[in-house]
Amino acid sequence: MPIRVVSETLNAKVDWDEATKEVTVTDNENIVTLLIGSNEAKINSENVSLDVAPKIINDFTYVPLRFISEGLGASVAYSEGVSADYSHGPGQDRTKYMIDGIKQVMISKYEAETKQISKEEAIALVYEDLKYAYEKRFKKEFVPLDEMPFAQGGTYPGDEENFIYTFSHLKVLGETDRYYVIPVVFDFWVDKYTGDIYVYYNGQNKTVINFDKEAEYALAFAG
Repeated sequence: MPIRVVSETLNAKVDWDEATKEVTVTDNENIVTLLIGSNEAKINSENVSLDVAPKIINDFTYVPLRFISEGLGASVAYSEGVSADYSHGPGQDRTKYMIDGIKQVMISKYEAETKQISKEEAIALVYEDLKYAYEKRFKKEFVPLDEMPFAQGGTYPGDEENFIYTFSHLKVLGETDRYYVIPVVFDFWVDKYTGDIYVYYNGQNKTVINFDKEAEYALAFAG
């Protein structure tokens, strides 16, 4: 991966010495030094060996992604993106990926003192937004359901009852180092650090959007 892309994403500065072909990456805690074409590098004062030497391709300097990320104090996780299966509990390998069915790399770095919200707080945030969206759409008070009502007189529960029952029994069934995953119809992601809520639409076109409780389509969970 181009070194400037990953370094600047991690709030690090990249310096290039044309004469020596040396790249120096610095942040508040680390100094990483590499030479083009050399398998020897340095992290702070420690010499390290690279599996692949940095190289220049079309004026971009490419370096091993894991090396530069971990050298700047970040963690790196790779996943084949195995589809999640919630039928028997938490999804498969859900600590390493967000978009199921797609190969991906997750790079994470947080300040040590950054506070996370709890699972219970995440559920409460989603619950309150869904409750609000329900009352806005159906023009009636949201009353939680302990059990799904059975068919009466040949009439089966409709959207209202399904929504109420589902919203009344939210659970965190997946988690990465950044998000709690709360399946509703599609997955709701709650940012552990900001409390922001996103919806992952796992259709033909996989998309992630901010959940907007005010939107007319807030409870439109069609594929």
